[in-house]
Amino acid sequence: MKILVNEEMCIGCGDCEYSVPQVFEMGDDNIIMVRVIDVPEELQEQVLLAVETCPYEALSIA
Repeated sequence: MKILVNEEMCIGCGDCEYSVPQVFEMGDDNIIMVRVIDVPEELQEQVLLAVETCPYEALSIA
C-alpha cells in the first residue's frame, strides 16, 4: 500500500498525522508528508480510515 498526497488539496489540518503519526508528518510548509514508502500491514486499516476521512480528499491509495 502506497499513499499519495495531493499537495494542492491538502490544507494541513493534521487529522491524518494525529491518527497515524507513524505514517504521516506535517511538513514545514503545512503540507502532509508520508514518512514511509510501504505502509506496514499492522497500520493499513488506520491509514485507510485516514484516507477515507480526509476532509479535503487530499489523500489517496496507489
